[in-house]
Amino acid sequence: MRRAVTAVALVLTMLMAGCLGIGEDLAEAGPVSEPETTTVETGSWALMLTDSVRNPVAGDLLIFTVNGVADEHLDLLSIGQVTAAYNGGVPETVLDVAASTNGEVVVAFIAEQTGVVTITVELFPSDGVTFNDGTVSLSTDVTVGQAGLRLVVPTAVNADEGLVAFTGRVAPLRERPPSDLDGLTCTATLDLGSNEGPMALALDDNLGFEVMLTEDGLPPLVTITTSCIGPVDTASDTRSVRLILSEKVLDADGDGVQDELDRCPNGIGEAQGWQSRSSTDHDGDGCRDRDEDEDDDDDGRLDVDDLCLSETGWTSTENEDHDTDGCRDDSEDQDDDNDGRPDVEDACPRGTMGWTSLRAVDWDLDGCLDSGEDLDDDDDAVLDNDDACPKGESAWIQDNTTDWDFDGCLDRTEDEDDDNDGINDADLNGTMLDMCPQTSLGAVVDEFGCAADQRDSDEDGVNDASDLCSSTPLGESVDAEGCHDMDDDGVHMQNDVCPNSPARWS
Repeated sequence: MRRAVTAVALVLTMLMAGCLGIGEDLAEAGPVSEPETTTVETGSWALMLTDSVRNPVAGDLLIFTVNGVADEHLDLLSIGQVTAAYNGGVPETVLDVAASTNGEVVVAFIAEQTGVVTITVELFPSDGVTFNDGTVSLSTDVTVGQAGLRLVVPTAVNADEGLVAFTGRVAPLRERPPSDLDGLTCTATLDLGSNEGPMALALDDNLGFEVMLTEDGLPPLVTITTSCIGPVDTASDTRSVRLILSEKVLDADGDGVQDELDRCPNGIGEAQGWQSRSSTDHDGDGCRDRDEDEDDDDDGRLDVDDLCLSETGWTSTENEDHDTDGCRDDSEDQDDDNDGRPDVEDACPRGTMGWTSLRAVDWDLDGCLDSGEDLDDDDDAVLDNDDACPKGESAWIQDNTTDWDFDGCLDRTEDEDDDNDGINDADLNGTMLDMCPQTSLGAVVDEFGCAADQRDSDEDGVNDASDLCSSTPLGESVDAEGCHDMDDDGVHMQNDVCPNSPARWS
């Protein structure tokens, strides 16, 4: 439920920024023209789910980028068909898709169901352009979890003529579509608290069930549990139903809740003109919420510490309420660990508690405490132990175009010596000091930052690393080894005893 709202907000934000175009016509594969002048290398291109999408569930917006595409190549390609294959099924064309090549290649659409989905995006070269591999088809797999589920059952049921009967159903979370439950294997059980253990309930095609019991020997409270197994995970829910039995109907305060179930049996009631209703007694325990009940929703969390008036039938434990704020994690709490970072943006959604995600303690604002949880504080894909700039620029991809020496410092803004050769790239005034800022790592350089394979001291067109005659006079013709051979006899001039031999001799 909360994820769907976030997904819509993401789409709106990206639309306003001009990043996405919902409904734009995707490129169709057309006739391939003969290549003219431009060939684009595509071997390093990869389809990736963006870091902004964490732990996606059904109904979430999936946003993909194509990594490895150079900025100058964005105008040389177009996005073709986008397909999705769920759980190894037949790929189907995604009709409602957002696509853009503005600044980077982006494709986005809503995850329709749970499971492992294989996304495939076709890319075509523009007119006058060819890809070295022809038409490019990029794929990646994404695991989409269940959005969740809930049991819909009555809070309390009255016995009638010796029978207790009620109905219930397994339903998606509020504001979620019924399709969330498609393809799941669901079961439900009824626990009467007896030694026999829970009894199975028969679910119909709509995941509904009926319960009919003889009231003799029934406890005042029964528990119903459902579990739905999906392709990648399991979701469950448990609810309690109070049984108002007719054997001994004692209601000392006349509030409509029999004493056996009434936690305030001699409290406010008929004498004060009050009856227990859901609007004034949320959990139906016979205690008036506004002045008798210190835990209105009966979740085990006192109202003064409870941030949510929850549905009844659950208890606030660390498993279901990680930060113990009285809000159920799977359906109510948008920040399970109460670190100020919403779960949809939190890489550690059930992490350390008692702190707030701010730059001082969470440099990349990913919801993971830098001092104990985050192994990559600046989210640059370089672990802090190997990162010379552990709290540097965030959310960039390390390759030899962004971090030549792979030290974890972004060359463009952080690294003063891109190739780590001991010669700074420039001084404080911006004057270039390193004439060869991308020297091979570990190479010996001169005072200008250039290695032998980057210098040509005698300007003969042969670099010093390959030049056997590094001091050839300016203007002399040389061979591939950088040496002059006046008589073309195969002996370099400095070693030739007869530098003017006849041309016929070799």
